[in-house]
Amino acid sequence: MNDRNLTLLPPNSTALERSLDLSQNRITNLPVGDIRKLWNAWDCPVQFLPALAWQVSVDYWDPNWSEFVQRQVIDAAFRIHRIKGTTGAIKLAVDSVNADSTVTEWDRYGGDAYHYRLEVSLSDRGITEEELISLRAVALNAQNERSVLDGFDVSISSKSKGPKFAATTLAGTILSIFPLQITDLESETDPLPVPAAGAYFAQTVTIEPEQP
Repeated sequence: MNDRNLTLLPPNSTALERSLDLSQNRITNLPVGDIRKLWNAWDCPVQFLPALAWQVSVDYWDPNWSEFVQRQVIDAAFRIHRIKGTTGAIKLAVDSVNADSTVTEWDRYGGDAYHYRLEVSLSDRGITEEELISLRAVALNAQNERSVLDGFDVSISSKSKGPKFAATTLAGTILSIFPLQITDLESETDPLPVPAAGAYFAQTVTIEPEQP
């Protein structure tokens, strides 16, 4: 017998009751594993990320963030809410949008009470005005009500991956004394894994036995 025809309804059930029974049967056949993925920031389909962000109470959401940043922000939401209103929450929220941040409280720089400064470091990338507004909003949504953002500084750094070059000059004295004979000569230097150029200067002094 086809499982779709299995029912506990009596023969005199109405069309509405049979339709409801059939719909319940379809619900029980839904893949449970796929539903679990909807609650995981890293497994959730990208089209459902805004809904998941709302579900876990992400305080600030920017649809222009990359998919990786969106997943990272959702993943950090629970940890942020556990300590929300602290400097740790501000740093965690800002760091979740791919920025290395430092939060300095007012007593560290002699500012007004409950003020703080935020420093953000970005590596090998620039920043737009919209991203600046987004970073500031993320920080403000993680602070407590009495805190005041006293300063917002952004620094951008870039590390060159090009070739490195080095130059050196070596000078010394070579001393030879006969009839002694040097059999082994070793030189120890630190290896330089870069192209190098240099100049070598030496003074040679030879001492021989006095002739009879």
